Amino acid sequence: MMNPRQPRDPLRLFPGPVALGIAVVALTACTLAFAGAPLLAPRGPVRAQVRSAAAPAPAAPRPAAAPKPADPWAGYSEQDLAYWRKLPAGGRLGHITIPRAGADIDVVKGAGDAQLVADAGFVMGTDYPGPNGNAAIGAHRTLFKHPFRNVDVLRPGDVIIFRSPFREYRYTVTGHTIVRPTDVQVLRHSTSPIITIIACHPPGSDSRRYIVRGELTSVTPLGKG
Repeated sequence: MMNPRQPRDPLRLFPGPVALGIAVVALTACTLAFAGAPLLAPRGPVRAQVRSAAAPAPAAPRPAAAPKPADPWAGYSEQDLAYWRKLPAGGRLGHITIPRAGADIDVVKGAGDAQLVADAGFVMGTDYPGPNGNAAIGAHRTLFKHPFRNVDVLRPGDVIIFRSPFREYRYTVTGHTIVRPTDVQVLRHSTSPIITIIACHPPGSDSRRYIVRGELTSVTPLGKG
């Protein structure tokens, strides 16, 4: 009796080259099916997405550099310093204002009797107002115009303003002291810019000197020269 016919392997029904051809066709079909999906999608959005992904992000704008503040001392030697050095005794150095003390008067070169009759006087031998040094200015408290009559009301933080033809020098009071007329150390040079206000003390007497000190806190060019 014959055995029942066994199902044949489909691949064995074809010679080797034919089986190989079927495998290649099947592989090709799979490849096309995998790659076909994106190829069938609309091309416009895809291209836009590609371009968008490839384009670099725009660089953030750099912040503009802050302008450098003008140097308030530019031209100081050719302006203030040259002007003061050429002045004769009694020539107008500038103007001083001390709001709390009610002082508002010209300052002349020299602090002798002839200069203090009408004005405040710059003490020769001290430093001119500037980026360093001790500028000393004196005036009467009871005689003539007595511009420094109320210097004893000044307190730390009060303002002293000196104006030259070219700049405004603003000082802040740091303190006061009372000395003998011979205590000239208050006139010594300072490496920091300060002002020294001098007046007789007590009012009506010259036995002592009332000294007010201020430190330079700002300089503003006046746009001249």
